[in-house]
Amino acid sequence: MPDDVPLLSQVWTWQPWKMTEAGREIKARNADFGGLAQRMVAQIRDAGSHWDSAAYWAAYDRVAADSDTARKVAHAVDELGDAMINGGKTLTDFRDVLVGKVAEATEAGLTVADDGSVGTPAGVFGDDREAARRIHQEAIDTALREMLSAQTDITIGIAHASDQVRARGEQFGGGDSGHDPSVVALSWGPAIPGMPPLPPRDSGQGPHGSQPWYSRGDDIALEAVVQAAVVAADAQGLSHASNHLRHYLGNSGADVNLDPDQIMRNDPGLKQIADDLVSTEVQRICTETTATGNYGIPIPFQSPWRDYSFDPEQQRDWFLALGAVENSASGVVIVHSPEESGGQPRITVDYRTHIFDRYNWDRGKVTEIAGFDVFDSAIGALHTAGLAQEFDLLGSSAAKHYEGALPADGQLTLPNGPDSHSDARTVPEGDNAAATDGGPTMYTVAP
Repeated sequence: MPDDVPLLSQVWTWQPWKMTEAGREIKARNADFGGLAQRMVAQIRDAGSHWDSAAYWAAYDRVAADSDTARKVAHAVDELGDAMINGGKTLTDFRDVLVGKVAEATEAGLTVADDGSVGTPAGVFGDDREAARRIHQEAIDTALREMLSAQTDITIGIAHASDQVRARGEQFGGGDSGHDPSVVALSWGPAIPGMPPLPPRDSGQGPHGSQPWYSRGDDIALEAVVQAAVVAADAQGLSHASNHLRHYLGNSGADVNLDPDQIMRNDPGLKQIADDLVSTEVQRICTETTATGNYGIPIPFQSPWRDYSFDPEQQRDWFLALGAVENSASGVVIVHSPEESGGQPRITVDYRTHIFDRYNWDRGKVTEIAGFDVFDSAIGALHTAGLAQEFDLLGSSAAKHYEGALPADGQLTLPNGPDSHSDARTVPEGDNAAATDGGPTMYTVAP
């Protein structure tokens, strides 16, 4: 054994289950932190009902940016908590195995020194005794070696999770505090609020690289199969599914930009969801404006997130690439007074739509990828084996403009995005960054 191997008396003092308890406490306090971030956004939105000025929007921008960062920090802290919980359990199990092997040796009438060496009692000799000593020595050495290997893996996993928390935390307060780039000021009208704070991510399969080293052999074999599926999917025209799976296997965990306009052109169902989100917000604002008579004032909005699942037959590429996504919309509405008493008001709307997904693989399903049948849980296990990494996909559409009378049913028929997505505003590396916009996609209803 190497010189840095701990003595058994030292191992007996270890209490790895305390790490599990600490991880649970971290996750509990982190849930409180996430709740505070959500309340912070709700309070600044409530303030907008009686405060509308440049100062308010500067405050709103700062709170929205910090709330988004808080969500990312909370996600990283959750992964740290999971790494500690799982690490504590794993190390406890390996310690228990070592304790058991030492007990077996002593019960067999052998001696076990503090350095783990097995001996026979003084004056006891014989080939059978020596054979038994060798068997118990090998068992103790193996148990100790595997425990220390697991400890190394756990240390690396916790260090990585801690680095992620630190990196996310350093994003607080960054940039120009007077204007967050998640709000894009347009030359043709008022500023469109940016992407709302991201929805909660699902837990996926567990912390990255959290599997013990000795259980990764099947994952290494599967990785080669999935690499072949990537090539086959690309050859069959499943380009987005292939690209996202390739990025997953790339093991960087970096965010990937999505172009909602492109996806909505491919899938009218997603376009309908986006139109519904905008229509609902416009209808709400029109109702409030009609009640108060405050016509001609720009009113911003950010819709809640709404999920949408792609059809596995009609939208095979996007189904394999994303499965289901979260959608939201943000914009500014101006309600103009009706031209005649009792008539429908005319509206002006500048808006964007947003999309978000967490790329991971669920348990309990089998997915066919270009002729390869694979269990989703097996692909997801590449993440916990440290051979692939889950990541966020998100982006915002090009700005669009609508003018016309509010339809009687409140449902707007909104424009499609540009054929080229060069005007689409995407979100690099998960941060709401500024875009270089041309003009909005225009749609005007004739009087």
